[in-house]
Amino acid sequence: MDRRAFLSATALAAAAPLIGAPVRAEPAAGSELSKRTAVLEKIAGTAARGSMPIDFDGQRFSGEGYKWLLRRGSDAHAFLLGEEHGIAENPKLAAQLFTALAPHGYRHVAVEISPPMAAALDRALVSGGPSELKRLLTTPESRVAFFGLEEEAEWLAAARGAAPRGKQALWGLDYELAADRYLIGLLGQRPKPAAAVAALAKLEAASNAMGRRQRL
Repeated sequence: MDRRAFLSATALAAAAPLIGAPVRAEPAAGSELSKRTAVLEKIAGTAARGSMPIDFDGQRFSGEGYKWLLRRGSDAHAFLLGEEHGIAENPKLAAQLFTALAPHGYRHVAVEISPPMAAALDRALVSGGPSELKRLLTTPESRVAFFGLEEEAEWLAAARGAAPRGKQALWGLDYELAADRYLIGLLGQRPKPAAAVAALAKLEAASNAMGRRQRL
């Protein structure tokens, strides 16, 4: 099932109590649409039965749902959090959860950026804290996706602060969307054969040209 269909099903489960009765489609029996509707209704029912409240007072999360996450997280080796970008409460919840779970052995945060940029952000937080992270995130050449948002940056700072300082805490698991010029600069500092120097020069020129077009 695709992600949009799943979100539609869970939204239906959440909205049903508000409208007084479940909303049911009535496709032809045995059709592909009827089979899909049955699956969606099953997912919606499971989601509704398994939901637990999480309270948020603007500063801290609490409630039965939050306590359940802590219990399950403390018994696990990893905690996966799926979320929509740009919702302020999501990184706030992630920051509070990681800080609470760090005493249970959590040491690393895997995020949706490239490995080299995750290492750069980790170094910035270790060397200069949130102010150095902000400088890196607001410099055009080193802006990474998502973490330019205030709450997202605060989440990284909180996680880095809760993790041990001896090892890199932030891990990148994705490709790079926006910090190509920063990475090209790092490549330029490394020794390389003549052929690589020429290729890197062409890549840098193309990246700079793209950056100029984006600023226009």
